[in-house]
Amino acid sequence: MDGSDQYRPLPKRKSRSKPVQRPPDLWFDDGNHVIQAGTYQFRVHRGILSARSPVLHRVFSEPGLEGTQSIEGCPATHLQDHGEDVMHFLLAIYDPA
Repeated sequence: MDGSDQYRPLPKRKSRSKPVQRPPDLWFDDGNHVIQAGTYQFRVHRGILSARSPVLHRVFSEPGLEGTQSIEGCPATHLQDHGEDVMHFLLAIYDPA
């Protein structure tokens, strides 16, 4: 190395972000809350989820939830769980059969 490589700019990294996925079975036109987990977004009904899940009831009851980020005019909650896991959980709530 002669030192000329030392200050060469690094090549730009290609964006590896995946597109947002909105499963049609869990994106309700009349939904009033968006849950985001990973690359998944679900437009759901806050009242239904609060009634059927004590965990989500607590999440939705957190002070300051309103007025945070919104997606398509609905308040949004970001979960750290994997999107596919949340999708299966929500499908079990909406269609328990």
